[in-house]
Amino acid sequence: MEKTVFKVETSAEAAWLNVEIENYVDLDTIAIQVVAQDCPDFLLPIHVAEKNGICTLRYRLITGTALEYSLRRNMSKAGFLEFALKLMTPFVKCKNWFLDYHNLCIDTRYILFDKAADQYVFVYVPLVGSGNSDKDIIRFFEKVFTNIDIPDDQTYQISLSRYFRDNQVQLDSLRKMLLFEKNKLFNDEFESKEQPVMAPQISIDNKKVDMGMISAAPDVPPLTRQSDLEEDLVPYKPEKNSGSRVGFMERIKGKNKKQSVSTPMGVDFEAIDDFSLDVNGMVGKKQKMPSEKKVKNKNNPEPPKPLVDPVKIEGKKEELVKSIPAVRNVGIQTVSSETLGGAEDLAEDYTNVVDASFASERKYLELLDTVTTEMPPKMISLEFKKEYITLGRSSSNGNNSELDIVFPQRSGVSRMHLRIARQGGKLVVIDLGSTNYTLLDDQRLVPNIEYDLQDGMVLTLAERRPIRYRVHC
Repeated sequence: MEKTVFKVETSAEAAWLNVEIENYVDLDTIAIQVVAQDCPDFLLPIHVAEKNGICTLRYRLITGTALEYSLRRNMSKAGFLEFALKLMTPFVKCKNWFLDYHNLCIDTRYILFDKAADQYVFVYVPLVGSGNSDKDIIRFFEKVFTNIDIPDDQTYQISLSRYFRDNQVQLDSLRKMLLFEKNKLFNDEFESKEQPVMAPQISIDNKKVDMGMISAAPDVPPLTRQSDLEEDLVPYKPEKNSGSRVGFMERIKGKNKKQSVSTPMGVDFEAIDDFSLDVNGMVGKKQKMPSEKKVKNKNNPEPPKPLVDPVKIEGKKEELVKSIPAVRNVGIQTVSSETLGGAEDLAEDYTNVVDASFASERKYLELLDTVTTEMPPKMISLEFKKEYITLGRSSSNGNNSELDIVFPQRSGVSRMHLRIARQGGKLVVIDLGSTNYTLLDDQRLVPNIEYDLQDGMVLTLAERRPIRYRVHC
């Protein structure tokens, strides 16, 4: 597979990955028929073209994010195990289609993540005798897995590195190990939730009742360890049991909160609102005698006094109106230097928003106009110290750790929209399979393809709801 030459061909509609074959004898015709006609969901569709005696295998790159650009450097242990098993699934499914997993392309630039199907899609090269060796595949997984930080279980991260270093790792044993860890992690979480709690004593009809130990979770049969390579874990989801002992206790507690206190007349004082008891035990309505001041106010009500001086409010209102920049209005608004300098209040919610002081930066993106109602970052510095920065929409749960520049949720920007990377002395922009696309000088970018950023260009995020930036570099 290392000798296979991949050439990327871009067009206005899509990008194609081409492999030229000079000798037809090397082609696996059965595999071509399976991939071209049936096309398993974990493989890119293949087209065979012939021109001037040269056979070309053509793969249309879907609108997904390449593994090279989508791989997160920090994951929880549960997230890592889910990612690792998902990445290994196509290697297991190949034999169900009479395909050889050695012919899967393991170049991270051409392994795409299909967001709709929630799975990784590979390129299958049907060439006889040119596939990857088992060592190449294990080395690929080692490189990907060991470069991910697992902050919530660093001990497991260290043991994972030792696993690749000290063992003769096989593909099936690696997957079984990951399945075992996922099984173990699930059981540990379940046992921590099943710890019994002591129920308090409650009083029913003046009698103390001790309910003893009540389990915090319903009884669940133990999870059996799966040894079959093809079977995936199905997490147990206990159904709500309204008739459980816990539910019974909650109903008893709610009922016991309003224990009635009986009087000789059988009156429930808990149910009486604003009643009084006289010396003879009779119950009657409280008599509230209005004060002289209240009577006077009732006949001649006085207007309530204002809490704040209206003159001061009017002055504050004028100052507030003057401080609101014009870019907040709906519609395309030109952002001037005065507007950028007077909109600091809009930048408070976005830690990565660069204010007008960054105009001294030699490389930055300057907001030109937008149709969004929520203010996007006004200026974005391109003089970053890292290898790249990632731009995307804010997450609903507030976890934006994988983003460097965060856009509002209603901006039309995708969750992981684009990446700006440094290559040598130049900057490149890569669309990460965004839903609403990215444009550079009004030309739509093909996902996962690098485009040079040059001074004066206009970079547009979200074609349908454009957010336009001028490139200064």
